[in-house]
Amino acid sequence: MSKERYSPEQIHLARQANLAEYLMSIGVPLVKEGSRYRYRDDRKLVFTDNAFYWNGRNETGNAIDFLTKYLGEIGKPNLNFRDAMSELAGAASFRPPDKPEAHEIPAFSLEGVTLSEKHNRVIAYLCKARKIDYSIVKHLINERLLFQEVTTYPDKRTGQPKEMYNALFPIYDEQKQIVGAEVVGTLTTNRFKGIKEGSANGYGYTVVRGATAKYALFFESAIDLLSFMVIERLKNKPLDGCIFVSLAGLKENIFEQTLKKLDVSITPVLCVDNDTAGENFINQALSKHSNVRVFQPESQYKDWNEQLCGMKDKL
Repeated sequence: MSKERYSPEQIHLARQANLAEYLMSIGVPLVKEGSRYRYRDDRKLVFTDNAFYWNGRNETGNAIDFLTKYLGEIGKPNLNFRDAMSELAGAASFRPPDKPEAHEIPAFSLEGVTLSEKHNRVIAYLCKARKIDYSIVKHLINERLLFQEVTTYPDKRTGQPKEMYNALFPIYDEQKQIVGAEVVGTLTTNRFKGIKEGSANGYGYTVVRGATAKYALFFESAIDLLSFMVIERLKNKPLDGCIFVSLAGLKENIFEQTLKKLDVSITPVLCVDNDTAGENFINQALSKHSNVRVFQPESQYKDWNEQLCGMKDKL
């Protein structure tokens, strides 16, 4: 092991090294999205030039932090501090000689998605499995806030392509243009959820109720968002004056960018899950924004859909 000692200046330079470019130089598959990069096998792991953010885990840091603590989680051995320094020290911006090109993902478009004219599978999934009121689901369909996507996946038994239907929740920008989508699989045997590739950063699935908003409520998923709306209806509480936003996990950029676009008179409310990740997200938000309020599911439930299902089972 090298016994070389590094000065504070060298350590500072290494921490500022271009982490994304270094990782690509050693074969880590990153995908460029705007000015950022995402780890191909986990879209929640995001890299800027000299830092990383692991959304949902509330973990972030510089180049040295990642090489010594997290490199092992993406298929490369962790480095000790001195080895990390020997890799990164010497320049504030790492420039490997033959840098692999990052694959540029095109912006999301509905033209790249196969939509079904029917919505029967999505309606059945949301109403039966998730216990969302049919009237709310139908309203979303009529307002082009919910689509049924048709895709395929390999059958586990035969290996042949099998048709699958997904609930697609379109994400709109300020010009009412669709710039992304949150997607939820409807098969209980092949369930998944996530964000469509190419979706614009900083935008989340949004439902607006009423002409004048007083509150902006943030949820971890579109399913939780809709579940909350049903719960409030069951309690005979009005929903007008609210903006409902899905963070598609716990994406800080969606929360922060949405706050910037809101009128200062609108109160942000975090309606995230009752778990460690949710609590960490709340603490981080409260440390930055004094006007943030918190309203979580009842303590015996992890999330809003679990609470909705529990309430309806008792009816």
